[in-house]
Amino acid sequence: MCPKPPSPETPDAGATLHDALAMLAHDVRNPLMMIRGEVAILRHTEGTRRPIARACAAIDRHVSQIAALISDLTRVAEPGALDMSGPRRRLDLQALIAESVDAVSKLGELRNVHMSLSTRGATPVVEGNRVRLTQAITSVLLTATKCAKSGGTIRVSLAADEENAEVGVWDTGRGISKKSLPKLFDRLVAEEIEIPDDLGVGLVVARQIIAAHDGVLAGRTEGIGFGCHFIVRLPLADVSSADG
Repeated sequence: MCPKPPSPETPDAGATLHDALAMLAHDVRNPLMMIRGEVAILRHTEGTRRPIARACAAIDRHVSQIAALISDLTRVAEPGALDMSGPRRRLDLQALIAESVDAVSKLGELRNVHMSLSTRGATPVVEGNRVRLTQAITSVLLTATKCAKSGGTIRVSLAADEENAEVGVWDTGRGISKKSLPKLFDRLVAEEIEIPDDLGVGLVVARQIIAAHDGVLAGRTEGIGFGCHFIVRLPLADVSSADG
């Protein structure tokens, strides 16, 4: 397990309207990219109905995520508007991760990047908001996909101990220097390090969402040329709690 870093600050009334809109605008692009990928699959699907049904279900999930983000936009000028937690219920984390991997891997194929998922142990159940956690996990996976080189790979793992579930994401991209690692989740300096396409914003929001779920999002690196390793750790749901 990775050591727990200091908890990141969450958005408050002091955050500027520009910063809030920039974060939301970035995250709206993610589900739109997913929808474009699903539509591309529908266009090339022949014969069986199963791929069509799966693509339609995925599009429905991404539209729900966009609807949540648009709801954020309607409240963005209010104090504490960016709620990173939302209504919670017990969630099958393995199913959520598998859905996210399936969606992002389709975009990865367009970039000639292969993504795989491995799981170990019992299926972890966490308590959280499905839309928000999907948003965070998708941001991490998209970061890895966009950082990976053509022909590269991304390994995703899911494991759990008695208290926490841990998701690991390894990419074979350029990576970042060890001195830049502490800046990885700082939106203001993301452009100064080796994160392309304004991906620093997505990581900032993802970390805030995970923190709002009492979890941790951290990064590791062995230096330039060795890719990046992201870790998401979430507490397991209380076995006595019920669905919300």
